[in-house]
Amino acid sequence: MGGHVYHVLPGALLVWALLCYRKPFLAGLFLSLAFCIYYPLFLLPLWIGFYWQRGLPKLLVGVVVGWGILITGLVLTQRPETGDLILQIKRMHGFLMPEMDRDVLKGMWQLHWVPSYRITFIAFFFMMSIMFAIWPAKKNLATLISCTAALLLVTRFWNGGGGGLYLGWSLPLLILIMFRPNLEDRIMLPPQPIN
Repeated sequence: MGGHVYHVLPGALLVWALLCYRKPFLAGLFLSLAFCIYYPLFLLPLWIGFYWQRGLPKLLVGVVVGWGILITGLVLTQRPETGDLILQIKRMHGFLMPEMDRDVLKGMWQLHWVPSYRITFIAFFFMMSIMFAIWPAKKNLATLISCTAALLLVTRFWNGGGGGLYLGWSLPLLILIMFRPNLEDRIMLPPQPIN
């Protein structure tokens, strides 16, 4: 399980995105660079909800720039042995059917669980991702960290390639939750009129 950069890189990029929460462009850039695996893609509704009152355009520009960097990286590193570019882009964004072959599944799905139960976890994950865009209505940095960690933890259960195993994606955020000070006052305030 160890020794792969994609086990650590998304979690590190999400920590950098949280560190730059006062600069929406940089937060969006780091968030979208974490899309090198597709699970952080589903964090967009939560982060859009956080920046809804202030900073949303800058966040979206940062996301688009980061996405462009990822696609450019795929184009520049294209080789015959890596496969079709369109297939790589689909894989990076998760546009593939969920694997249901018990022989291919790994992690907790090897423990005689019915593979079709993954559909339930996936549906719950999508509902949770969409729900976090509107709930809680007043988001602060503490809710952003905890909801981001919760979404990444749920992905551990429906991931067919290592269900329940890749904790490196969410572990940095869980550590931030445990050791953070009170962050109730860290919000993105709407712009104040100048008198």
